[in-house]
Amino acid sequence: DVSKLDSCVRVASQNFPNLKEINLNCGCPAIDTGGAATYGASLMKDASLTAKLVESISSASNNIDVSVKCRIGVFDDDLRSLDETDYEYLSNYISAIHDAGANHVILHARPAILSLSPLKNRNVPTLGYDFVNRIASDFDGKVRITMNGGITSLS
Repeated sequence: DVSKLDSCVRVASQNFPNLKEINLNCGCPAIDTGGAATYGASLMKDASLTAKLVESISSASNNIDVSVKCRIGVFDDDLRSLDETDYEYLSNYISAIHDAGANHVILHARPAILSLSPLKNRNVPTLGYDFVNRIASDFDGKVRITMNGGITSLS
């Protein structure tokens, strides 16, 4: 709900004047939502709604940076490999949230499978670091991209 989010952000920014960034988490593949499409990774299915939420945060937060954590894709129950159509969707999604006011995207390098538990979503499907690298290159100088997911060592 955009108006409720607006109110929450206003309260947070007034009561916590040292906030530097507010993050909208569109990466959690919670399966206990009862089919809700208005939070977590389900938001990735609706770039327009996500953009409205980002715009609400941006306008209500008095110059606090806005970040979005999301996945490289989102599917109901599909474990298929990602393709160029998926990349174009992700690129358009990031463009929409950037245009709405997000200046930082934390990109989890694994698609969310909404029919799987959050625990299983940490192991399947395959990581797509190439998608993250491509997005970082395509949005270089426009949006700060941070990679997340599956990193187990520094080497």
